[in-house]
Amino acid sequence: HKFYLTGKWHSFQDGMRLESEKGSIKLLFHAKEVNIVTANMAEIEIYLDGNPIPEKYAGKDVQDGILKVREPSLYNVISSETASTHELELQVKNTGFEIFTFTFG
Repeated sequence: HKFYLTGKWHSFQDGMRLESEKGSIKLLFHAKEVNIVTANMAEIEIYLDGNPIPEKYAGKDVQDGILKVREPSLYNVISSETASTHELELQVKNTGFEIFTFTFG
């Protein structure tokens, strides 16, 4: 999968860290489930195909279109009944947010 970034990010061996006050990650995926492994507290707005994520696609860790990262962990962002192709956008507003990987199911 290819992803596209906005904002200032620092890439390191295992992931990326947001260096600016806000930034985003966009990627095109085909899957039923999308998870991220992340660290450092952040509130992330989740968009699907350019719009706030509909509840029917929101993963178990997303409430009202927001993923609240409170500790290093695997977070479920997208959960649907069938695999489909979509554009996912994570809009982050917390300097120091780190992301290590995406997983797809």
